[in-house]
Amino acid sequence: MNDVHVEKAKQEEQFMVLVNNLPDLVSLLDKDFRYIFVNKTVLKLTNSSSDFFVGKTIYDLGFPEQFIKDHEKHLIYVFEKGVTSTFTTVSELPQVGLGLRTYQITLVPIMDKDGKRVETVLNTAKDITEKQEVERELNDHIHELQELSGNLVNKNRQLQDFAHIVSHNLRSPMSNLISLMGIYENEKTQEQKDFLIKKIAEVTRSFSQTIDELTEVVKIRQDKGIEFHPNKFEDTVEHIKTILNTQIQLSNTTIICNFKECDSIRYPKVYLESILQNLITNSIKYRSKDRALIIEMTSKKLDDGILFICKDNGMGIDLKRFGDKIFGMNKTFHLNLDSRGMGLFITRNQIESLGGSISVESEPEKGAEFSIVFG
Repeated sequence: MNDVHVEKAKQEEQFMVLVNNLPDLVSLLDKDFRYIFVNKTVLKLTNSSSDFFVGKTIYDLGFPEQFIKDHEKHLIYVFEKGVTSTFTTVSELPQVGLGLRTYQITLVPIMDKDGKRVETVLNTAKDITEKQEVERELNDHIHELQELSGNLVNKNRQLQDFAHIVSHNLRSPMSNLISLMGIYENEKTQEQKDFLIKKIAEVTRSFSQTIDELTEVVKIRQDKGIEFHPNKFEDTVEHIKTILNTQIQLSNTTIICNFKECDSIRYPKVYLESILQNLITNSIKYRSKDRALIIEMTSKKLDDGILFICKDNGMGIDLKRFGDKIFGMNKTFHLNLDSRGMGLFITRNQIESLGGSISVESEPEKGAEFSIVFG
């Protein structure tokens, strides 16, 4: 029997040596939330004796109110359920001028000798302030890398667009011009020469328009100093309706606006007018022959910007076939003779250059809904 007591005392001594040398703050609480024991790590950190803690409750030591509430809730749960509970809270240690620190607390139930009820609770607290700061910095870096990755994807897409311009939109008309000029030089009749001159003029105009459009896109991407001004959505739409009056009248188009939730935006005036004009023009170009065109425009405030929606009841687009190309350069999806596929390409570049985004929902013969988030 004596040997048993000796062995038990030895084990308790070894356990206390272990607990006292743990880097975590360890304490033992009774059912009244009174401290029965605190390890030497607590005493060393707070520069206190055990008498400062032992015999006092969590309410007596000047802990912050939230720290007390968190402990109270979880201690009640552990004493009632007899299960371990872990939570995170913020506190300032008594008599320590470290300021508020973040702790991960683990409460472990210690059962009575019969194993029927919780007699005490072992409380371990790990200071995770630095760990959380490192995690925040890591998350910030991850966010920056994600943004950088997104920018690289956009840049890669832009390079592909410009590669398409060089390989097709510039080279093809130039080849046509060279061929037409060769035929013209060898042509004998004036009638045929006149005909070829007209064709050369057509190709030249198309070539010039492509150059102008390319210049516009480059300008958008390089224009970092563009000024922002307050703009009323309604005033902007009315201005565009004046510019497009003939097209709107001839196409029997009705434009309905609802800007009650957000009536204005701080944005470059020239960009806003260009974006909305391109959306309206796009709807008119791809209107249905079976019904009068109705364009609905709405706006609302978001936490990180302004949402602008332009919805029409036109021909619509098969997004399953063309969804990945709709905002590409020179991408057209209907047989309109005046379609060049530049409007949405330029619109997307204008929006993205200022931190925004544009998306579309559409089905054939069910119209299209363009959603713009102005950043």
